[in-house]
Amino acid sequence: RAAKGDESVAVAGGDVDVSKLAQMGPPELVLLLEHPRARRSAAIELCKRGDPELVDAVYKAVRKMPRPEVVSVAAKVVCFGEAAGDVLIDGLSARKTFVRQASAIALGQLKLRRAVVPLLHLLQSEESGVWKEVARVLGELGSASYRPLLRASKEPKSAEDLFAYALAHAANAGSRKALQAVAKDVSEGERLMRIAQ
Repeated sequence: RAAKGDESVAVAGGDVDVSKLAQMGPPELVLLLEHPRARRSAAIELCKRGDPELVDAVYKAVRKMPRPEVVSVAAKVVCFGEAAGDVLIDGLSARKTFVRQASAIALGQLKLRRAVVPLLHLLQSEESGVWKEVARVLGELGSASYRPLLRASKEPKSAEDLFAYALAHAANAGSRKALQAVAKDVSEGERLMRIAQ
């Protein structure tokens, strides 16, 4: 295309006419995921199309993006629906903290039950402030995450403050009665109520 004089197509850092992205096919858009000035727009266009075969390419590009681009694109990845689950779960292990955070938030939007265990692992291993966001997402998954949260809170290696946030959010998301029922158990009640309050 460059040889034919079509300057709207990127060639190794050239200019891209982002107004023409809607007319481009998936192969061209996937190529633009490597273009520093067009990758965000190309990723959002691919998300709008919702083709599950393209979700891997989009999220591979997300992991290379700076924070502002990650925030805007990860929010659109939910357009892929459940097909985005695997790449978002994989994103929980990304090197960049903001990619882990964006992945957790997107999983919370999708409300996938299969994300509970990976989110729980991230909650227990996260050393940055992202753990608070992960705890919120876990709590908002409601009944799907309530029992795994309780089991994990009983592990001796677990820090109680990690579960304070998650259990409080779970209570706010509809698990309050279940938490109160557990609190009636003399052996666990006092500790769990202290954590959740």
